Amino acid sequence: MKFLDAFRIAIHNLWHNKSRTVLTIFIVFIVSMLLMALNFFAIAFNDNLNGVSMVVFDEKGTSYFFGGHWTQWQDGVPPSDPFTQEELDFFFDRLDEYSDIIDTITVSGGIWINGGQVRLDTTTGLENMTSAQLKNHWDNSWNTTLNTNDINLTSYIIPQFGEEGFVVSGRPWNINDRNTSGIFLTRQFVERHFRQTGQLFEVGGSISLIKEIDHNWNMNLWMGGTPSNYVPDLRYTAKTLNIKGILDTDLMDLPVDWWSGSVNTDMFIDAEFAVNFIGATRMSLGSFQMHFIPPTNYNFSSLYSRIVDFEDEFKKAPIRQNQGMLGGLIPNPRMSASIVQELFFARLMGGLVIGVIIAITLGIVALSAGSIANSIIISTDKNKKFIGLMRALGLKNRGVNMIIGIETFLQIFIGVLIAFLILLALQGVILTILSAAFGSVFGSIAMGVEFTVFFNMPYYIPAAVLAAFLGFALLMARGSLIRLGRADVISIMSEVA
Repeated sequence: MKFLDAFRIAIHNLWHNKSRTVLTIFIVFIVSMLLMALNFFAIAFNDNLNGVSMVVFDEKGTSYFFGGHWTQWQDGVPPSDPFTQEELDFFFDRLDEYSDIIDTITVSGGIWINGGQVRLDTTTGLENMTSAQLKNHWDNSWNTTLNTNDINLTSYIIPQFGEEGFVVSGRPWNINDRNTSGIFLTRQFVERHFRQTGQLFEVGGSISLIKEIDHNWNMNLWMGGTPSNYVPDLRYTAKTLNIKGILDTDLMDLPVDWWSGSVNTDMFIDAEFAVNFIGATRMSLGSFQMHFIPPTNYNFSSLYSRIVDFEDEFKKAPIRQNQGMLGGLIPNPRMSASIVQELFFARLMGGLVIGVIIAITLGIVALSAGSIANSIIISTDKNKKFIGLMRALGLKNRGVNMIIGIETFLQIFIGVLIAFLILLALQGVILTILSAAFGSVFGSIAMGVEFTVFFNMPYYIPAAVLAAFLGFALLMARGSLIRLGRADVISIMSEVA
């Protein structure tokens, strides 16, 4: 049988069974409207969750965190160093390789020496002194020691922004300053020091950094207590730090001291130089925090892929991996990028919501498809005489199934189409409901960045609902259709005689 002939017969059957047709379409309309509304809400939730992460990334960029490797004391063995020299060398090399997605670095934990200390001094020429001469200077030069809030030399790599409004004089840190002895003072420190001493620091000047370290000191002394007869082996080294720039911390995005509630940073030195020269024991290094703000025009996919590659670099040797939490069930990576974590959370939550909605959808379709399958069975029963006559004239089972399939498809299609058109007309109302339901959630995730909830109605949803209805209905009516196909013409005709 040709499709056009089967289509005409299906229309004829539907028209002559108007009450059954209207009831079936109404059931499909009600159920499909509910299902499509649920799926549209789930998709909107997922899209907005991803969208708010993208907006925050546009405005605030991404942060990176590179933490130490932490172990515990076991059987008298002290914890391992959070950062080995090999790991630090690897980290600084990666900074060069991925400098296009890193704007700033903050080194936290304080770079100071366990078993020693450092001091900043205004005296010049200390670099060429012997250890004994420096010890004498160290013991008798408190009048030249700088009074700084940042005496432990917590080190910051200064960002080089496009607009350098925070630079009072000189310049900010740039990649060429890596592992060099430049120093960047803050305007606040320069003014305070001038009021206290009358000495004015300027770009081109210098400051000395003196290191005192006890070569007999070790971790066991720190943890177990220093014996009364302990004799330290103190040695001294100095380095001249050249003033490269004077910066205004009021115009910079710097960490705020948790105790004072203000920025206490007085000066900045290159982090790699600080690690290498000061020789800080690795217990003193806590973590490295980095930040990146994307350019105005960028391709998110390629940039995101670059960020993921940077994060993945730290899953390889020589980076030691921390043990996962809850017995290893929850990963505890040394390196993490906030945008990767945020999108993972957004996709996980969105996927869970969509997964639950799909499960609910299939359950409702399976339950409601029984009504449509019942309509198919009733249709075949009422049309058995006609079907038997057509079979007697040579109609094959395929033709019978084609007619029933077209009838079923048309009823489902009309019901789904009406439901979709009504939802389309109510799109503005749905957006209002969605904004009220999820606006506060997305607003908290946006962290102060303006974000407008949006709502789309993808056309594949009604198509999927239609396909699900059709598949479940024909599957449930399959037994009746098979019995009808196996019956001979005489049996069909006699059954309705």
